[in-house]
Amino acid sequence: MAWTTQLLVISSQTLGSDALLEHMRTRADHAPTEFTVVVPRGRGSDAEHLQSSLARFRAHGLAVNIQVGDRDPLLAVRDHWDPKRYDEVVVVTLPTQSSRWLASDLPFRAQQLTGALVTHVVAEPSTGTAREYDDVAATRPQAGLRAAHV
Repeated sequence: MAWTTQLLVISSQTLGSDALLEHMRTRADHAPTEFTVVVPRGRGSDAEHLQSSLARFRAHGLAVNIQVGDRDPLLAVRDHWDPKRYDEVVVVTLPTQSSRWLASDLPFRAQQLTGALVTHVVAEPSTGTAREYDDVAATRPQAGLRAAHV
């Protein structure tokens, strides 16, 4: 049985971004990977946004679980981090000029808190709808789809 990498992803307004999807697809194409995406309560955590993002990830064959966490992204990391469960953390932020998470040095602080490898992905805010994502994903073969929950 192959090892499955478990990633804890922290994302908010960037949840439906192309940059996050591409990062996740690249990781999953390289090795079996499961993603737990934690969206801090607030902007980007509404049910419609979570559902459309989950549908988009599923359409691309990704094993994803989306959860809503504490409003403070560092507390969301703290509340969900378990070194026995996750191998790495991925922090997805807006570009430098518009990112409060970068202004507070969230990627570094998450690394200090967890002691884990933290990957920083820069992404634009989400655009589009799940229907558009489904149309795009229809051309991509579906690989080992696993259950996902919101």
